[in-house]
Amino acid sequence: MTETTGKRPALTVWIVSDGKPGHVNQSLGLAEALARATTTETHRLPALPAWRVWLALLLKHAPGKSLPP
Repeated sequence: MTETTGKRPALTVWIVSDGKPGHVNQSLGLAEALARATTTETHRLPALPAWRVWLALLLKHAPGKSLPP
């Protein structure tokens, strides 16, 4: 809780998905359940193949770099 407002900061929920519909639905359902319990910020990122991750690291261009921690 913050001392000035007495509110908890928003919970950040990251959904990293391989694109399979069942996985996406389960992840979204969990994020929605958390949102009913507390204030949340939900962000979705696609899972990248390993070769794209290595290429991004080599080029120092991390995917999702502009999103909050």
